[in-house]
Amino acid sequence: MKSLLKITLFAVTFITCAAVSTFACLNASDNAGNYASGTWTNGSNGGTGFGLWTLSGTANSGEFLGNSTANAGGASGGINTSGQAWGIYANTSTVGDAVRPFTGALSIGQTVQIDLDNGYIDTGGTVGLGLQNSSSQNRIEFFFVGGNSSYTIQTAGGTATSVPFTGDGLRLSFTLTGVGDTMDVTVGSLNGSNGGTNSVFNSVSLAFSGGIDRIRLFNFNAGSGGDRDAFFNNLAIVPEPSTILLVGCGLLGAWVLRRRR
Repeated sequence: MKSLLKITLFAVTFITCAAVSTFACLNASDNAGNYASGTWTNGSNGGTGFGLWTLSGTANSGEFLGNSTANAGGASGGINTSGQAWGIYANTSTVGDAVRPFTGALSIGQTVQIDLDNGYIDTGGTVGLGLQNSSSQNRIEFFFVGGNSSYTIQTAGGTATSVPFTGDGLRLSFTLTGVGDTMDVTVGSLNGSNGGTNSVFNSVSLAFSGGIDRIRLFNFNAGSGGDRDAFFNNLAIVPEPSTILLVGCGLLGAWVLRRRR
């Protein structure tokens, strides 16, 4: 009888964990090197583990593939793969953006990683990204406002990061922590004299509610000219939730069996 009970409890644990994993976000990766010239368009889908891109723009804003090395008037580096990155331009009070859905909501412990190489930004313009819920509400944003001295992490209220403006590229990592309402944010410099330097912001409280299941990249009115574009690249979600779930479910199963002895 005990053996049958143990088998039943193990089966329930396994099925429960399998059901949870069905709705979890899978690991994913993509970069601009996966796209041939002119093929980053509305509905395109490179890499693995993501949904289709939704690109929007006006006559004075839009999306393109380009080389980010000379962005912000410098040649100190770039975030390119195979010589290109995802670019967004916006001028004359317009906004260009690109939205990419995940396969499900982020699980606790998963990290969204992306590279950002902003150009110069006119006063009042904004360049950055947001992680959103299914209602397209920004649970967390990272951006730079032209005229400010540092980047901002935006949640329920703005948080100055003390990370100064750079045109040399940043690597951003957002790790879901707590019970799904906080994130650890790491801002790492990529090129130039501060290459490899990280700034870490722990347990940042998120705005709104609901699972994070998409990313939005944007350029609002950064200004005209080739040194005022926003470039992004190397988008990834790690680790694979099955790893997290298998470890968690294994521990849960062991605990259940131990309790029944």
